[in-house]
Amino acid sequence: MRPSGIIWSTVLVFSAGLGTLRAQPSVAQRIQYIEEHAPLAVEEMRFYGIPASITLAQGILESADGKSKLAREGKNHFGIKCHQGWSGPSIMLHDDRPDECFRVYGSVQESFRDHSLFLKTRSRYAELFSLPPDDYRAWAVGLKKAGYATAPDYADLLIRLIEQNELDQYDRQAAAAASSLARRDRKKAALASGVMQNGLPVYYAQKGQTWDEISRETGLSTSSLLKKNDALTYTPVVAGMPIYLKAKKARAPKDLPYHTAVSGDTPWTIAQRYGIRVYSLYALNIWEAGEQPNPGDRVVLR
Repeated sequence: MRPSGIIWSTVLVFSAGLGTLRAQPSVAQRIQYIEEHAPLAVEEMRFYGIPASITLAQGILESADGKSKLAREGKNHFGIKCHQGWSGPSIMLHDDRPDECFRVYGSVQESFRDHSLFLKTRSRYAELFSLPPDDYRAWAVGLKKAGYATAPDYADLLIRLIEQNELDQYDRQAAAAASSLARRDRKKAALASGVMQNGLPVYYAQKGQTWDEISRETGLSTSSLLKKNDALTYTPVVAGMPIYLKAKKARAPKDLPYHTAVSGDTPWTIAQRYGIRVYSLYALNIWEAGEQPNPGDRVVLR
């Protein structure tokens, strides 16, 4: 969607690195545009996987930092034309041909969302979504190849805007936000899984896992997991071991008042098996610090 004529010349005037005219206003407008619209681009990346840097660069380029007539009057920041099926309001402007139909939005947010949907729902852009979301260079080339704009140097213009304005930082920001949400979702899934022991939600360790890996799986920090499980960083993780997602209790369930110790049992392994705090197990059995049960001992659990 290469704005031509008056619209294109406006982009040249306001785009940093593309000319010297009005350099100072361009810097201020560019900074303002990025600060105002980066959160929208980050949100769209989280939802649709389009690099925030690409969205911002296209917005900057297509809307002349939000100052083009199309952006001001139509809140259309991406030069998206009406195309078949558009039933919303429109504005007529000169582009590749005279009096072409462009979409008009109720808000800039609508423009950003429609841009995402425009790319996501059209088959000619499908290959873009197989690219890494942090590879803005490949996305820029792919957009040009798919015919988003007719300008021969469109990909280079996008890449230059991204690198001059360090827009790729917003790709990393979106990735970090997505990772945080994923951890939160895994934690919710684990808590809601229904797998319980002593009335507590548990995650069963897999072969070869570490505390850090379990942290990533459950969405709980490693330090929180260690505290909830009376464990230390060097406490070995054994396959099948219950890892508690909430703090262990002072006693075992009523139907499990005792445990008969076997070879290899330690206060920690017994406490872990029944979801009891280690110091509670010591208190229940009146053990001295460091005391270990012998095979055959009856260990009080409540």
